[in-house]
Amino acid sequence: MSTGTGHTWRDVFQAAHTSGTWSWPVGERERHWTFSFRPLQANSDCQIHSHVTTSDNNLRQIDHLVVSTNTGNNFRISATWVSGA
Repeated sequence: MSTGTGHTWRDVFQAAHTSGTWSWPVGERERHWTFSFRPLQANSDCQIHSHVTTSDNNLRQIDHLVVSTNTGNNFRISATWVSGA
């Protein structure tokens, strides 16, 4: 396996005083993955409550992030991967 890193993201809106689950079929098992959920604008807050990864019989993996915000706003969900030999 070759070494390398990468990054992908998607921007989302979440209303104030809500919790929600964002599901993203981006990962796979050959790399180390990290995820973040960050505000795109000032005076915002957000929290990741849990992160669960599921896979099916074909090893397609989906990451599920349960997040909440008190302020509501636009947020960026990021996925970064690192692979190594």
